[in-house]
Order: sequence, then structure tokens, then C-alpha cells
Amino acid sequence: GLAVTIYRLGEVGPSSVTGVPHSKSFLNFLLIGCMQLGMYPTSSFSFDWTPVNAVANAIAYCIINDIAAGETFHVMQQRSLSFGLVIDCLLEAGIRMRDVSYEEFWSRLDESVRCRAGSSELTLLRALLPRPSKAHGLTTTLIDAQKFYCRARFAQLLKRSTISFPELDELTLSHLV
Repeated sequence: GLAVTIYRLGEVGPSSVTGVPHSKSFLNFLLIGCMQLGMYPTSSFSFDWTPVNAVANAIAYCIINDIAAGETFHVMQQRSLSFGLVIDCLLEAGIRMRDVSYEEFWSRLDESVRCRAGSSELTLLRALLPRPSKAHGLTTTLIDAQKFYCRARFAQLLKRSTISFPELDELTLSHLV
């Protein structure tokens, strides 16, 4: 039979070289929305934000070196990144935003889209975010998908290869936002 290798990607983030983000990424829409509205929702959610060049390098290395045929890899950071850390970096960079509830954030987003004052990014963000309810805030809406994937196999691949795969920390993140 034909050996098939599956690469499951997390949220692909900006290049760690250029800082250019994926323009259609959900997190890109969320961060643009926060900056345009001048507010961000209080949330403790975490996410994967693996730089696109790291994802591309890892997959290309496996293909070129004929490594891991027939296996499944979750190509993502070994630890999640906090939304709060990203917001802190934006605030430190001089972006003015205030902390609000998810309900207030969604209401302002909805108002901007309804009065046609919002950009296309805000329109798409509103389509992606659920209406707030008592039971579901942003944290329960945006669960950390990494909790559901085993990263051990990909970590082992990184250890036995020469793949350069940056871990995102506060310093690296400050270059991306």
C-alpha cells in the first residue's frame, strides 16, 4: 500500500523571520479586531501560534529526507501561548486598548459591523465569534486545541533531526506583534 504521512497543523502564525501574518488566520482577525475596536476581551485562553516558516521547514525536511512515512504528526509548539501574553506585547508596543468583558467586546464588534463602520476583517470576525451567552465566554469558545493532540511524536522527530523549530517565548513574540 501507499504510505501516507499526516501533518496536523495548529494555528499557523506569522513568519519568525518577517513577522508577516497569515491574513486569513482567525487569530489575525481577532488581534486586528481588538486593535481596531481599541479593546480586547478578558480571557485566559491559550492557543498554538507556530511560525509559518517553522511549519514549512519541518514538513519540507521530512519530505526531502524521506522521514516518517506513514506516521501522523501534530506540527505545533510544545506549549500553548497565552492570549494575555500577546495582548501584553501589543500594549507594550504602544497599541492602546482597554480590557472589557466578552459580551461588551462582541456587542461593540456587532455595532461596528451593523453601522458599516467596520472593516472586512471585523465583519469576518463577527461571523466567526459566537454571540455571547451566560454559559459561554471567549475562553470556552476558543479552547486550546493542543490539549487534544499528542505532541510527543513531533517532539521526538525534532530531537532526532536538524530541524530548526523555534519555541515561542516573550522575546520571540515581541518581534511578531
